[in-house]
Amino acid sequence: MLAQERKISGYVYDALSHERLIGAHVWQKPGKVGTVTNAYGYFVFELNTLAEFEQALSVSYVGYESVKVPVALSDTVLHISLKTSNELKTVTVVAKRENPIEKRNQISTISIAAKDLELLPTMGGERDVLKAYQLMPGVQTGNEGFSALYVRGGSPDQNLILLDDVPLYYVNHLGGFTGIFNSDAINSTQLIKGGFPAQFGTRLSSVLDVKMNEGNKRSHGGGFTVGMLTSKILAEGPIRHDTASYLISARRLMYDLFMRPLTYLVSEGKASMGYTFYDVNAKYHHMIDSRNNIYFSFYAGDDVFGVRLRDKNENNSTVRTRQTWGNIMGAFRWNRVYNNSAFGNTVVSFTRYRYRTDFESEQKAQETHYLSERFFLLGSAGFWSAKEYRTSSE
Repeated sequence: MLAQERKISGYVYDALSHERLIGAHVWQKPGKVGTVTNAYGYFVFELNTLAEFEQALSVSYVGYESVKVPVALSDTVLHISLKTSNELKTVTVVAKRENPIEKRNQISTISIAAKDLELLPTMGGERDVLKAYQLMPGVQTGNEGFSALYVRGGSPDQNLILLDDVPLYYVNHLGGFTGIFNSDAINSTQLIKGGFPAQFGTRLSSVLDVKMNEGNKRSHGGGFTVGMLTSKILAEGPIRHDTASYLISARRLMYDLFMRPLTYLVSEGKASMGYTFYDVNAKYHHMIDSRNNIYFSFYAGDDVFGVRLRDKNENNSTVRTRQTWGNIMGAFRWNRVYNNSAFGNTVVSFTRYRYRTDFESEQKAQETHYLSERFFLLGSAGFWSAKEYRTSSE
């Protein structure tokens, strides 16, 4: 036996983009000791005997080549990179009896990776995370074609929706037809239908935890997409190679660009109206050292509906109405590995939902005199929060 137990910990990355891999398997086969990486790509477990230290660790992830990593006798933080594998090999399926429910670490949990969303059918070319979870057991759709989640009989307002650990109040666009999550900016998603962890205790029905991409730390990239429903643009890349990265993604509904001139022509210049929505996602990640990482996350999205009416009589009056509703979110997160058995995540965040109505009227009373009035209504809900939680292995 060793003089004392040793902790083995580290991170698992994608070799090309240096993106953290969530749920990667790390194990030491002869000793049957292992674990999986958490939501930040971090793992930790104990090795007890000298024989276990003489064996290399095996690291694997679906779609990537497995690797073996030697284990040092001293406590250390490992950084393991996996390469993607496009070759199909022989697959052996071995059945085993599942652990009893009282011995499982987490129950009623479903995860969908961002790459899996590409396999699902889409409406108007737009991939929707919420509609993907409507296909899962225990989740109902409610009205056909809408993105609301009814989990085991609960209502949509009883679901806690998190984006990078920050709650969002309104998660739909187009009256519930599509969700606010841009698939280009998403890394992973997880739906917890029961047995919530302690930090998720503010809802009755379920928890939907969505993580944004951190951005490619090796090379710059991006793209532009024009779909039947929305147009999207994406830019990502390193600020400092393998250390700091950025990601900026935006999408917008383009129908208002056609609706406004069309309604203007049909009404012979008396009216014009249009509706649109947009989303903006941004993220910055900086790895200070092997034990400290900081993140800045930002999201803003609104639905906008506007009407302009013009009376071409002797008063020549004009009325404009504009309604705006949506979320804005900002967060600063600090990940720290305190030691090989404790991992901390500190979050300082701000989130707000608003519903705003602007009304403006203008009337020409005489040839050179104008009368005008303007007012708006604003409703909002939001909060600041600062929290810290730690996970440890004893």
